Amino acid sequence: MFYPDVMSLRQWYSSPLGKRVRVELAQAIRRIWPHCRGDLVAGLGFTLPYLRQFYEDSAGLISLMLRDQGAIYWPAEGENRSILVQDNALPIGDNLLQRMIVMHAFEHSHHSINVLREVWRVLAPGGRALLIVPNRRGMWSQAAATPFGCGQPYTAMQLRHRAAAVGFTFVEAQTALYFPPVEWKWLLALAPVLEFIGRLFLPGAGGVVLVEVEKQIYASIPEPVSTPKAALFPVPVATQVPR
Repeated sequence: MFYPDVMSLRQWYSSPLGKRVRVELAQAIRRIWPHCRGDLVAGLGFTLPYLRQFYEDSAGLISLMLRDQGAIYWPAEGENRSILVQDNALPIGDNLLQRMIVMHAFEHSHHSINVLREVWRVLAPGGRALLIVPNRRGMWSQAAATPFGCGQPYTAMQLRHRAAAVGFTFVEAQTALYFPPVEWKWLLALAPVLEFIGRLFLPGAGGVVLVEVEKQIYASIPEPVSTPKAALFPVPVATQVPR
């Protein structure tokens, strides 16, 4: 399936429409994850516009950039935190991450279930993933000139079922991007108002779906062994009378 390359994504996020999307989606992510203090946070796909907001309050950041998209050095002002990866074979040990954002990745993959299995594997017990994909019911999935107009769109319920198939527990789902995918200046200026109205009156109609899932490990509880209890009253024992 076609992956938009990293340079086209970077260029689009530098456009007026892309900058507005970056602001609104960053706020949507913060509504779900207000902070990540002490957590190791990773992004799978092109997540650079949204990872930076966790730079101060996380234990560390890793950008896992897809082989079919390409990678860039990030962040520009420090040591590189980007790794080029295959989406269904992440070079990370088991149970290491506390948080992962998956964006511009899942909807383009030929093996989306395997991607979810890898995300589940690298998350620690209690770790959470945030899956961000184009909403099948929204207008952005039809906008071919944007990164959300290519790939396979999903509904929140479809994502929830796919995540459950590999063992994830559903936490919550939201949508964002209620303003149309056009670069009209007056409309971009109204975007914050449209986002507020959309969340209030049309909570499932946004152009992008955000589904949060959690890795829960359930320990088996041994069944108690029943032991015979002493009778409260003695039970008479029948004796045989000789003939």
